[in-house]
Amino acid sequence: MGKQFFQYAIAPHKGGFSEAAVKQAGYNFNYPLRVVAATKDDISSSNLVLGSIKLEGPRNVVLETIKRAEDDAELHGHYPLTKRDGQSIILRVYESLGGSSNAKVVSSLPVKKAFKTNILEDNEQELTVTNGEVAISLKPFELMSIRLQL
Repeated sequence: MGKQFFQYAIAPHKGGFSEAAVKQAGYNFNYPLRVVAATKDDISSSNLVLGSIKLEGPRNVVLETIKRAEDDAELHGHYPLTKRDGQSIILRVYESLGGSSNAKVVSSLPVKKAFKTNILEDNEQELTVTNGEVAISLKPFELMSIRLQL
């Protein structure tokens, strides 16, 4: 109903669609960079977190999201439904090409514990943290949510 708008692009490339560069080009097309106005405080606090977390491993493993945990008491006050004190960061990582992969999350933040979580951010399995690094294994096309507890 109403007007519909479509965009498409043709991207010449060598090889098949299962190459990481093809997936990255499609992602860049569908989610272009945006310029957003922010205060000096917003920029410094965001850069602190974004520059402190990276994903090391094959290009088919994609770090999709870095965000604050929804249930941090600091964000909501000591509300009766708040589950945990302190600060947590949620990462969403996925395998994009249909193969099993190993990667590691590397952080310079003071990570005390790490957990594999479900999409509701409930802890399911504790992961080993070694010098700010968390090793992960993904199945084909698996989406994994990880809590870094600071």
